[in-house]
Amino acid sequence: MRIAVVGRAATPPLETHIEQDSLLEALGQPSDPGHAQAATPPPSEQYSAIHLFFEEASSTGLRQLDSLLSEIRATPHGALIPIIVEGAVTPHVQALANQWPGS
Repeated sequence: MRIAVVGRAATPPLETHIEQDSLLEALGQPSDPGHAQAATPPPSEQYSAIHLFFEEASSTGLRQLDSLLSEIRATPHGALIPIIVEGAVTPHVQALANQWPGS
């Protein structure tokens, strides 16, 4: 699965690939609960959306996608950020992702 974040219009490049752990940390899930958050701008100022590209045709991959969606939505900043998923439709994706007609 590829993960990208879509930056604000003033943030080049518009879409940047990111690792899952880095994304969750930026959304407010610290990698080490004993450490204070780094002094980075909140994701609401960094990103305007999250774009997930599902490429694995397996039940394990679908479970990982569902798990990632739940983890994103459980973070303070990930609860409301738009998430676009391409390549998979599950009940979890339909419930937690923001899809537009034709996507």
